[in-house]
Amino acid sequence: MECMLDVMDEKADSMRLEPPGPEGQGFEFWTTKQGVQEYHQVKRQRSVGNWTLNALKREGVLTNFTAKLQADPMVHCVFVSAISAGQLAELSDRARDSTSWEEFNANFLSADQMRTEFDLFHKAHLTLPKQAIYEQLKRVHIRTLDESSLRTRIESRASTLVDGDAATVVDVLAELASDRIHVTTKPGCCQG
Repeated sequence: MECMLDVMDEKADSMRLEPPGPEGQGFEFWTTKQGVQEYHQVKRQRSVGNWTLNALKREGVLTNFTAKLQADPMVHCVFVSAISAGQLAELSDRARDSTSWEEFNANFLSADQMRTEFDLFHKAHLTLPKQAIYEQLKRVHIRTLDESSLRTRIESRASTLVDGDAATVVDVLAELASDRIHVTTKPGCCQG
C-alpha cells in the first residue's frame, strides 16, 4: 500500500498489481518512478532466521530478479520482507557504494565473508560475468519492515494526503487494491 500512496502523492508515475503472465512471474507488482520500473517481490513468512542467499535462490527470488535485470538495464528489483535478507542487502549496498567493478572487487569484497557471498551469488548466475553481476546488484534493493510498523507508517503517511481517519483510508486502499488487480494505476485515476 505504500507504493499506492506513492502514486497518490505523485512520487510514482504508475503501478500495476499482479501483472499477468511472464511480466509478473515472481513479483507481486511493479511501479514506475521517473521512468524507472521497479519490480517488487514481497514475502510474508514469519520464520526464525533470515533470508540467506541460498534461501532466496531456493525460493526462485534470485532467478526472477536476474531475468528482469538482464532483460532491461534500467529495471530495479525490490525485495520486501519482515525478515532480513542481510547477505543480499550488504552486497547490493556495497555495489552501489562503489564507483566501479574494479573498486568493488578490490575494496568492497576484501573481507573473506563478502567474497564468499559474492561468489555464491555469482554461482547462481554462472552465465554472467562477475562485472555483469556487480551491475545487477546495484539495481537490487532490500526493504525490511514488519507488518505492524508498515501499517503505522502507511497510516501516518495517508493522514498527510487525505482528510479523514487514516486507518479507514488504509482499509479503503486495501479494498481498492484487491479490486484493481492487473490494472495499471496512475495518479488521479482513482479519485471520485
